[in-house]
Amino acid sequence: MKWWTRSTIWKVHTSIADACFFRDHEAAKGSIIAGSTTSENGSWLVRTLSVHEMRCQLKVWFARVSIGNNVADKPSRLDVTELVAEGASRVTINWDKLLEQIQKIQI
Repeated sequence: MKWWTRSTIWKVHTSIADACFFRDHEAAKGSIIAGSTTSENGSWLVRTLSVHEMRCQLKVWFARVSIGNNVADKPSRLDVTELVAEGASRVTINWDKLLEQIQKIQI
């Protein structure tokens, strides 16, 4: 989901580009590379990512980053102390509504 959101927002800057995306979750990385997953929503998302890559003409590479080197690890575990100290603020995301909006996208 994060990958799709980022690539959609940055589409104008990343079209026809080489891109390396780092994952700290081996199963998610494997599903994206394989182009499939066992869950219905996961399969839909992987297909949507693939179509998005093709439309943007991205040449992607997915690599592993260890948890210790992942700058997003603490925030993903809801430890936002460093971010708040830098002036960041939290927002609440309605994940069900976001999924509903994403599913309306024509692929």
